[in-house]
Amino acid sequence: RYAPFHQNSNYAVKMLEGAKEQGKFMETLELMFATQRYWIQNHVVNPQLLWRVLPKAGLDMEKLGKFMNSPEADERIKQDLADAEKLGADKTPSYYVNGKPLQVFGWDNLVKLVESEL
Repeated sequence: RYAPFHQNSNYAVKMLEGAKEQGKFMETLELMFATQRYWIQNHVVNPQLLWRVLPKAGLDMEKLGKFMNSPEADERIKQDLADAEKLGADKTPSYYVNGKPLQVFGWDNLVKLVESEL
């Protein structure tokens, strides 16, 4: 699921979903993580800089552009945001175990939450 809460992060989501349509999801995701320092500035996605990086994942950029402008791309984001709102997720990361939210972030707290559900 995507939670594009940061400014312009919806563009990164659309690009990643467009990559999935081309069978290049993992290649693109790995490239995005590896180059994040280049295209994110102060927690804000710079779509133009990310766009310049993506051909290295082997994407057909014309197809990617068409997907990004499609209603389907917007619908995927809209659905994920609606689901996040329903769950009360308003930050990343947000963790849930059997629908119960992790109230205080941290490994020990996550382990306790998982153990409480076993």
